[in-house]
Amino acid sequence: MATTFGILTFLILGLSAFVSYRNNQRLDLEIENKNISLKDKDTNQKELKRVEGILAGLLEEIPKIQEETRVALEEEAKLKEQNLNLKAAVDSKTKKIASNDREYEETKNKLLLVGEPTGLVSKSKDMRVQSQELDELIKNKEAKLANLNAENVSAADLASRLKFNLDTIGRGESLPSLKTKIRQIYPNWGFVTLANGYQSGVTGGSSLDIVRDGAVIGKLMVTTVERSSASASIVPDSLAPDITLRVGDEIVASPSKAGN
Repeated sequence: MATTFGILTFLILGLSAFVSYRNNQRLDLEIENKNISLKDKDTNQKELKRVEGILAGLLEEIPKIQEETRVALEEEAKLKEQNLNLKAAVDSKTKKIASNDREYEETKNKLLLVGEPTGLVSKSKDMRVQSQELDELIKNKEAKLANLNAENVSAADLASRLKFNLDTIGRGESLPSLKTKIRQIYPNWGFVTLANGYQSGVTGGSSLDIVRDGAVIGKLMVTTVERSSASASIVPDSLAPDITLRVGDEIVASPSKAGN
């Protein structure tokens, strides 16, 4: 009887110890989960503050770009007007030269008939000098016209590029000229950081392609952007099971939605 009672007591104590051990395990797990949740909340709050700061910076940059575009368009209009005025002046000088040439030929023909009176010879020489001066003037005007045309083309090209960049950013896309690389990888958190930011064409919320050896191996979604850096989430299921991201993988803008 005493032996049976001892066995029962041993079993009850063992069961109690096992239950206590499992309860302690469950409590430790709940504490660990709570710590992770608090850490996630703190990280998300910091990330939100960073995003708000970046957004404020972008809102400050957009008026500057718009102002630069306005100035470029005004400069283009001025150059076009100067171009037209200069062209009109050159046309006028060209007509005057043609008129002088005709007068010179007529005078020369008259001289062949009536000899070379002193007055006519002097006038002929003066006309030759004027013709040479007009030729030189036309050459100078043509050179200035060529320079103005080149400046006009440059201003128009700048205005076109600025408008294209604004339209692309307005669609929430990164610029096609963007070329950057992965700077750091955080696989447990599912995101990476990039070596360039909005100064190089990265746009918040845009889709990016991960390129290796000339082929797209995955996609990213930009979450935060600063002037010279950015962070982006790895798009789920965009990576093949046998692909592992590497620091230095090339990043480019995904094809434009406007082209679809």
